[in-house]
This record gives sequence, C-alpha cells and structure tokens, in this order.
Amino acid sequence: MAEKKYKAAVYLRLSKEDGDKEESYSISNQSDLALDYIGRHDDIELAAELADDGYTGSNFNRPAFRELIDKISAGEVDCVIVKDLSRFARDYIGTGYYLEKLFPSLGVRFISINDNIDSIEDNSSNARLVMAFKNVLNDSYIHDISVKIRSQFEIKRKKGEFIGAFAVFGYRKSPEDKHKLCIDEEAAKVVRYIFDQRMRGISASAIADQLNLSDVPSPAEYKKLCGSNFAANLQKYPKSKWTAKAVIRILTNEVYTGTLIQGKSTIVNYKVKKVIQKDRSEWSIIKNAHEPIIDLEQFEAVQEILKRDTRACPGRKEPYLFSGFLVCADCGASMVRRTCIYNKKRYAYYMCSTNKERLGCSSHRASEKALNTAVIEAVNAYCQNAAELSDRLARIPTELIKERDIERIENVIGDKYREISDLERTISVVNKRCADELETKEECDDICADIRSQIRGLEKDIERLREEKAQSADEYKKNTQWLRIFAEQGTVKKLDRVMLAHLIDKICIYEDKRISIKFRYRDKYEQLLTLVGQPDNTGGEQSGPQK
Repeated sequence: MAEKKYKAAVYLRLSKEDGDKEESYSISNQSDLALDYIGRHDDIELAAELADDGYTGSNFNRPAFRELIDKISAGEVDCVIVKDLSRFARDYIGTGYYLEKLFPSLGVRFISINDNIDSIEDNSSNARLVMAFKNVLNDSYIHDISVKIRSQFEIKRKKGEFIGAFAVFGYRKSPEDKHKLCIDEEAAKVVRYIFDQRMRGISASAIADQLNLSDVPSPAEYKKLCGSNFAANLQKYPKSKWTAKAVIRILTNEVYTGTLIQGKSTIVNYKVKKVIQKDRSEWSIIKNAHEPIIDLEQFEAVQEILKRDTRACPGRKEPYLFSGFLVCADCGASMVRRTCIYNKKRYAYYMCSTNKERLGCSSHRASEKALNTAVIEAVNAYCQNAAELSDRLARIPTELIKERDIERIENVIGDKYREISDLERTISVVNKRCADELETKEECDDICADIRSQIRGLEKDIERLREEKAQSADEYKKNTQWLRIFAEQGTVKKLDRVMLAHLIDKICIYEDKRISIKFRYRDKYEQLLTLVGQPDNTGGEQSGPQK
C-alpha cells in the first residue's frame, strides 16, 4: 500500500507586536524553514503558501487564515505547517478549538516545526499537555503586550502627545514631531468658514450644501487628496460629500481651540474588541497643546447657538435677527416672530410661543423695531462699561491683580470647605437618628448617599479652583480676553447675528414691555469687578423699557 501523500499549506504570520524581534521571525525566514522541512519529508507536498503580514495573533480575523480554512474545507489541504505555535495564533481558547477539535475531525495533520509537534507522530497526553502549555504562554504574551501598549499610550496622552492615526481635519502631523499637530492652512480656511457661517445663523445642513456646491473636498476626500491611506466606513458614494453631521462634528470639536482630547473610548480587552465610550471625567484633556484655529470665545458662542432653534424660514437663507435669543420672562418659552399690516405697512413683532399655541401665559408682545432700539442702547451701555473696566485693569499692576485673584480663589475654596463641614455634620445627625431608631436604616442610607455625592462635587470644585490658583496668571489672561470683544465694539449702530452671538446669552421679554438682557461672560465680568474693587450692580444684565 502506497504511503499517503499530504497536501500541505504553509501558514506564515508576522504582526506589529513582533516588530522588534530578530530576523528569524520574518515572513521569508518562516517560508524558508517550512520549505526546507517539506523537502526533507517525502510524505508531504506543497499545496499552498499563505501569509498574513501585519496581523495580530490575538484573533482569527485574518485574510490568509480564512483562506487556509476554506482550502481545508474544500479538500485542497490536509496538512498545516507553521514555524511555531505563536505563528498560528496567540489565542489559547481559539487555538485549542482548531488543534484539538476541528483539525482532528477533518483529518488535518498539524506540524509546528520549532516546537517539534507533529499530530500524526505523537498524539500522547504529554504532547497535548506541552502544546496546551505553550498556547497559554503565547496568550499570556499578547495580554502582556496589550497592557504595555495601553500604558505607553496613556503616558503619551498625559504628556500632550497626539497618538491618533490621522490628524483631525484642519490640522496635520508636524513634520518635525509626528506627535504634535500643526495647522493645515488650506483645510483650516474651511473650518473657519464653517464657524463663521454658523455664527451668522446658517444651519449645518445649509453649510454642507454650500460646501458641496462649491466643490470643497469633504474631510474624507481631503485626506485622500493629501495621499493619506484613509477609507471612510459605510460610504454611500464613490466620492464622499459634506453632510450636516460632518459640519456639526467640526463645530463641536474642542481641538480647534488648541485643546487636545484623547482617550474618549476604549475596548473591553485585547480579545473582545467591543468599543466602550468613556465618561468625560476619564478623558485625557490637555489645553494649549497646539495652535488654535478658532478662538475660545467664538467656539463657546457657537456652542450656545447650537443649543438654540435657529432654523431659517422658507425663502430665507438666514434666521431673523433675534431668532433663538428671545424668551418669555414668565414661562421661559421662546418668542416667535409674527407680522401684521397696518395702514398698508407691514410690521414685525414677537410673541410668547406658549400663548401662540393657546397653552397659557400672555402674549408678551414686543415690537421688532422697538426691541432693536432697546437692545442697541443696552449693548452700547454694556460695551462702554467693559471698555472702562479694561482701562482700569490696564492701570493696575499685574502682580496686584494676581494677588487679588488668588485671594478671591482662596475665599471661594474656604466657602466650599465650610459647605463640606456642614454636610459632614448633617451625616452625623442622620447617623444618630438612625442609631436612635428615629429613622429606618434604608432612609438614612439614602440621605447619606445623596450628601456624600454633594461632598464629592464640592471636592471636585476645590480641585478645579486649586488648579486655577496655580495658573492664576493664565486664568487672568483668559478672563480678560473676552473684554476685547466688548471693548472693541465702539458705538453700535446696527445689530447683526454675529454680534449677538458674541455678546448676548438671552433676552427676556416681560409683559409690561420691559426687557432684560443677559450678557455672556457675566461670571468673568463679576470676577474682574472684584479685582478692581468695584461691586457689580447689574449681575451681568441690562434692563430697560422698549421704546
């Protein structure tokens, strides 16, 4: 009877985690070793040589490995040869399934050259034990590598080093240091255009349409044009287009203010690749990590705009001037614009949306023309106050301002500690009531849990304030940057949406025709007033009647 001739597939694998290994792990060396082995065994002939170059051994989602299994299933291969078990896989459970169940059931001979394993020559319990032990070691190696890589990435993130595969649209990796971002001016122009348009009230969908109409490459297309090996997931069209979602993604990305945010997600472990989104408190956030494309004031203004419903009416590209800024002072609902004709002239006015829908409240009717005049007067008054405050700050020595700011922060920290002490005393009282059986244990536990949650919040506030104190000079600079926006307005004669977005949080309309304007940065305004020794009598608001 003729000796059986095995049709062998040589399987080769090299992954990134093997990059620092000696040359013996190279694909070519593995191939030479396997072919030499076949040449010395007359009962084996080469049927296929399959290689996965750059694929991890922690799972079996590899193209050449899948092809190997297909060939075995089709009867083209009945012998698998590898350099050693680690080249086959590093997953203990998966390797056991293939070597102990699937291959024996299909009559497939398995040979690991360097491990001296040949399934038809030695199928004893000792051989299986050795093979299982080596599989465990290979699995452990992957786990160890995974832990080391994660730790290294975490260190780089904390140092403010960019570790992403691709720079976000608007930036590129620095030629001098690939872990630093620098501005890509061509793409940055598009980012600035998107922010400027949204400041004007143009919707994300309309911005995307305009970019497509102007044939501006989308972020995915721009990466390809720049020679990046980038492929978008779930791409509908051969050429990726701008979408409202892509525009919103840019408008809400803090990276454009110079803040590097990384580590927003993770995977379960090195075997389970399910992505888990992490809480913001666990993110790596490094401020001033790179040059900003958008200043912080504009970014914050856009975030406020995104919270408002500023859809344009049919036939208009932009919303009306006050859309999204007006609210009813009594019920808090938005004000809606209406028009009427009187003496053949059309007049515009705003009314409470709750009243319009006949769900209660009163009309709070406000003339658009009178509203415009009142807001201009209030803006001019506030800008004049800001300009005067800026002048006063300029005359105070920086060191004195820093001392006053540190004193202010220390006073706030002291208040926080006093609040914590009061809460801790409350916990003692609750525990005593529990001990005296005046309350049930469940009720006391619930109360104490709520109080401890409040204490944790106060402790986070104290930690933030201490960081602010340590960077007092920088914080002072940030707190005064917004003054430039107000101080440089001069005398305002005409309002526009960009100006309103920069200056105003909201405008409250009262039934008796009064208005109350809540300006942005009012907390910073109050802080700066304390530094010059002047209390704020407005609370960051301007009120007055409509004329």
